[in-house]
Amino acid sequence: MIKLIRFYMRYIFVIFLLFISMHSSANKTTASIYGYVQDGNFHPILSIKKSQIIVLAGSHSNVPTAIEPMFVKSPLESIKVIRTETYKDIYNRNEVGSMGKVSKEELPVLFYKNIDLVDIESKDDEIQSMSFYSFFSKDNWGKHFISKAQLSLSIEDIAMETGVNIHAITDIDGNNRYEVWVSYELMYGEIGVMVYQKDESEEWTLVVNHCFMCD
Repeated sequence: MIKLIRFYMRYIFVIFLLFISMHSSANKTTASIYGYVQDGNFHPILSIKKSQIIVLAGSHSNVPTAIEPMFVKSPLESIKVIRTETYKDIYNRNEVGSMGKVSKEELPVLFYKNIDLVDIESKDDEIQSMSFYSFFSKDNWGKHFISKAQLSLSIEDIAMETGVNIHAITDIDGNNRYEVWVSYELMYGEIGVMVYQKDESEEWTLVVNHCFMCD
């Protein structure tokens, strides 16, 4: 009888350990991490927690072990993150952060996400894209990229002439307010990324702007 009780106790203990392990794994796979790859580095920039956008850029955030394209609907293979490194960006107010070294230097797209996340719905929205370009042409920093005269051009031509490229329009946190995912090119060829979101007054507000080691 005692042996039988011990057997059942061990059985229950094993089931408990399996439950804890599965629960822990589930929590890990549902962690949302969105970022971009540049020069062989994956930079986490955003996460979603309880339908709120959390900025990861410039912090010691978790880095996933593998990533996949955010906005490309194609059979591109996932990319392994070889290791995590910390950095001190001397050009950006001594910003300290974490990044992942990826297994490939040259990649066909810019924005990536944790492979455990569901696909992100994105669209090419000409109205929202032109709304952002118009806003950016009046922004104190953005007007150095886009002039008001260039707003008469097509979206493709604005991107080509200014180096400010809109990659996707999303509602990643599900609050019915658009986000725009943008990359830009600086004078010496450095590539940075920005995410803006429309606020309740339909104005674009900056969520995150990150350019690694940009002077």
